[in-house]
Amino acid sequence: MSTDEPHQRAAYVDFIVHLIVLTERAEEVPLSQREFELAVSRFPGHTMSQVKELDDPPERCRSFAAVHRFDTVQHLIGWLESEDRQRLIRKFKSRYGDEAQISYPNELAGFSAWFSPPGVSNPTRRPVAIWKQSLVVLLALYPLVLLLGEYVPRCIPGAHPLTVKLAVAALAVAIMGFFLVPQLARLLRPWMEATRFWPQVLGAAALIGALTAFWAIMHFVVA
Repeated sequence: MSTDEPHQRAAYVDFIVHLIVLTERAEEVPLSQREFELAVSRFPGHTMSQVKELDDPPERCRSFAAVHRFDTVQHLIGWLESEDRQRLIRKFKSRYGDEAQISYPNELAGFSAWFSPPGVSNPTRRPVAIWKQSLVVLLALYPLVLLLGEYVPRCIPGAHPLTVKLAVAALAVAIMGFFLVPQLARLLRPWMEATRFWPQVLGAAALIGALTAFWAIMHFVVA
């Protein structure tokens, strides 16, 4: 269990750990996590700890999410950097070895920061699949780059082509990061969080169809 990026809001901050263990070892998880809960409860600012079992685990495995809540980031960091926690981590790894996998669903890597829902993280919420994040970003990026590439040169006539491309890239990143992708993520959240096969396939097909339609329209306009 290594340090994860905390997910913060005004009143408190959560630290979430996702555990996948072999079915025959799953009954030991609550006991192991109880040791963490007892240790963390002695630290300043700790307000809550819980363990929940998740649905749809890998074959022959069971999946759990453990969440520890603190009142401030500073108090959480005090726990994350403590010798008590390091000792329990060493004990956990010694007990399970390769029979347990640990991940951190709130780690905001890649596009994840754009797709994290507002508020404190739900420990039963699975991270959005990378392919879905990439498709939503493409849905935002392609039309935006085409439109900016058409209008930005008119706003800075005579500028060097490299300067124009830099301006297009900077504007695209700003518009996507602050507005377009978060709005699309909010609109498409039911599809992004879907786990059934056909809803995911139909949603992806609809987004690809929208991109294709935009391409066709722009191809007709430019031609």
